[in-house]
Amino acid sequence: LEQIHAIATYEEEKIPVIGSFGFATPGKGFELVVDAVNKEFDKAVIRINIPPGTHADSATYKIHNRDYAKYLSDLCKSVAKEGVEVVITRDYMTKEELIQWCSQNTLNCFLYDRNQPGLSATTDQAISSGRPLAVSDNETFRHIHSYLTPYPSRSLRESIVLSQLEVEQMQVAWTPQNFAAKFEEVLEKTGCSSLSCSPSIDEATQARTITLRRKTRLSSTRIVRKLKSLVQGTRTRRK
Repeated sequence: LEQIHAIATYEEEKIPVIGSFGFATPGKGFELVVDAVNKEFDKAVIRINIPPGTHADSATYKIHNRDYAKYLSDLCKSVAKEGVEVVITRDYMTKEELIQWCSQNTLNCFLYDRNQPGLSATTDQAISSGRPLAVSDNETFRHIHSYLTPYPSRSLRESIVLSQLEVEQMQVAWTPQNFAAKFEEVLEKTGCSSLSCSPSIDEATQARTITLRRKTRLSSTRIVRKLKSLVQGTRTRRK
């Protein structure tokens, strides 16, 4: 997770502000966020930031023969009931700017319904902000499900009240230092204990780097072979 020095203090609004963001690709569930807010709140503001994407925008244009972000914007606004305001922005933010943006939401909410492999990293900046979080029960959030109960098993209102402490637990568990320690543990289990790793963060760009160093002489070929074996074994277990 990104670690920034100063996060803006959250300023409580008279009505809840629900935030979500991501590139304009199918399965993000932005309209599901609006529908969920409709069901639980008489008045609310929903902020959705859909940044431009060089590759995504050209590929998704073919779906409806129109700008897909504009399609999602129109869809979300058409779903919203009276009293629920949907604010769509198209800002491409730095990670720090996105963390600050998330820090001013009553709840950050991601209700993906896509069917594709891999974990979603979209929630990283939301978690770094420290604000309450709600995610769907989609498998892309399985790394988060061990910390908090997903929607709809837990309502948005319940997420606002209950999830902030759980977000703080994720912040502690997923620091660069703890990630490095876990990675060394994996290396130890696979017989690559001759490697050590250390995390570092570029102060200017906030880019995170994990540096591997050899403690003893071990050929690069052998190291790569062991790591490939680990990855292949993980894929086999998932099948």
